[in-house]
Amino acid sequence: RAVNKFMRPNRAVGPWLGLAAVATGVWHAGGQATPSPTPSNCDAIAVCNADPNCAACLKMLSPFRLPPETTPAFLSEQEGEFYTVLLATPACGRTTLIYPALAAFKNCSTINFSTCQLRQFTCSQNRTCAECLGAVYSMPSTRAAYSTPACLNTPDTELEFLNQNCFSLPRCTWSKIQCEQTGCVSCWAALRRDDPIAAARLCAAPTLGTQMDNLVFNCDRGTGLACRYFQQRCTQHAECDGCFEAMRQGSSVAEIAAGSLDPRCDAVRTNHSLRRLIDGPFYQCPTTVYSDCEAAVYVCSILDAECARCIAGVSQSASLCPAIYLRFDVPSACVPCPEVVHEINRIVRATSVLGAVSVAACVVTILVILAHSRDRVSMRDRVVIGLMVANIMYSLANVVPMNELRTGTSSCGELATPFDDIRTARAAWFFGKYALVCFELFILGTSTWALASGLRAPPPRVEAALHLVCYVGGAAALVGFYLKCAEINASGYNEATQSEAQSDAVVHLSPFDDADDDTVGIAASRRFDAGRKAYDALVQQMLQVWIGFLVLAVLSWAHLRRSYARLLAHSHALAQHTTASEAADAWAQTRRAEWRAMCDVARLQREAYAGVARPLEPYVWVLIAFGVPACVMATDWCENRSTAQAGSVAAAGNDPNITYQTCDVWCELPP
Repeated sequence: RAVNKFMRPNRAVGPWLGLAAVATGVWHAGGQATPSPTPSNCDAIAVCNADPNCAACLKMLSPFRLPPETTPAFLSEQEGEFYTVLLATPACGRTTLIYPALAAFKNCSTINFSTCQLRQFTCSQNRTCAECLGAVYSMPSTRAAYSTPACLNTPDTELEFLNQNCFSLPRCTWSKIQCEQTGCVSCWAALRRDDPIAAARLCAAPTLGTQMDNLVFNCDRGTGLACRYFQQRCTQHAECDGCFEAMRQGSSVAEIAAGSLDPRCDAVRTNHSLRRLIDGPFYQCPTTVYSDCEAAVYVCSILDAECARCIAGVSQSASLCPAIYLRFDVPSACVPCPEVVHEINRIVRATSVLGAVSVAACVVTILVILAHSRDRVSMRDRVVIGLMVANIMYSLANVVPMNELRTGTSSCGELATPFDDIRTARAAWFFGKYALVCFELFILGTSTWALASGLRAPPPRVEAALHLVCYVGGAAALVGFYLKCAEINASGYNEATQSEAQSDAVVHLSPFDDADDDTVGIAASRRFDAGRKAYDALVQQMLQVWIGFLVLAVLSWAHLRRSYARLLAHSHALAQHTTASEAADAWAQTRRAEWRAMCDVARLQREAYAGVARPLEPYVWVLIAFGVPACVMATDWCENRSTAQAGSVAAAGNDPNITYQTCDVWCELPP
């Protein structure tokens, strides 16, 4: 199963991702602070669980709890799903106890509800705000959504807070609308005229400056104008200018981080607006001014002093550093890619090696059988050849590193194998898997027939038809999966959509118009996530059908073993009866031939079983062993396990979605 969570955001959108990740619940607008509600104590959760409505609501919303280190793209996906479930759960609207319980998780659990989710709940309690947010999530045009009566009647402060804390909302469109309403249009026009100094001067006032900063942050995509604008804005504030100067003296990432520990930077860390001004140049300036690594270190160090201490090598809690790097999206060029990614790659490479060894072993087995011409006289060996051919297809698919992940600067955690190659390899994987289970049913069917008839092989034409059916079963699985997967890839689960969703490389520095500035990246991200889910579901469905055949094979094998046990008991009783009858029966001489003929029939049946079924019985055990990891992959056990362990995952600095894939790649290891 391929899992693609966007581990690294685009350089241009990085500042907002980092700022939202450390949102403290305070929004500054024109110098005024509006605090978010303080989380309740842990008793609120127990009180909620004691109330039927609150408990029902909390049960529906709990799957959306996440550790704070979860990657931004996954947060974006979860926010929309959370809001959909919230509105679809009537119990949530019938209780006032749910909000304190949701907020309490921030103090009482490593896995909690995000600031965005809390604001979404508050919004859902107001009919106008709920309709507005629903329109933004559902309407294809984000500007049209913000122009609906519901959004126009929703307080700007509420929408501003949602846009600052929710990754899933269209920030650029919102920023343009706010700029139009507050009068920063002249500043925006000056910036479009390539005069960032004038833009910063015209919008130096707190309210206009905040709106203009939002606009440049959210709408500029690496044009260089934002770089100069934020440099100019930083010089307008002594604290920002002093902190920037202290960090700029460093020549290495460690020295840059150490510079951010200067006392002049303390005031910047505690002021949302100043943090944004000093972040701006580093993420908005071209790489010729600040490299990706330098930009990430600047931002991480300003947002969190502990991150600065980690990079500077002076942290007293080094075990937490990987989680901090992941939280602030520091590229792997500055710090190593999380160890879990390397662990996955080691398992994937081991799977490839075992697959190659399995292919070689199968080829040798086939050559040995052919060299001794055993296939001409033994159906058992002909079946073994069929099994080996099916296993070669399965093992060749395992040779392809379908789940290998990138460990590069900006691609840590992304799939390294092209989507088309994964589709082809997985289709071949299912060919082998389905053909193998068909051959197992072939073995069990002919063994049952041999046990009943005493013959070691069915007629040649029947045997040839059974071989053909097995290969047709594998081919049907291959074609069915390949065509359905191709449809999923075409719908958005592909490299192009992934790149579009990650980079959102559209220049939004356009005049005020009706353009949906954020639609491109958001829509691409949603298409990619939907495609990934469809792909996961397809793999699960294919495995569930395969497990159905496996269950049939196991039941057939159990019936065969029971029939053989009955035959042994019957043979033993028949032998005793024959011996006793020959000793006591006056007609023994005339009936001896009949009795011994019955014993001979039982012996032939036993020999047929011993010649056909028993040598092939180990393959049944192998199939059952293969079925255990297949059963795991066919369910959500891995995903549920990663959710249950998310607290330890967060402490280790790993993305829970990648931990989920670690479970899956272990399931694919058997050759």
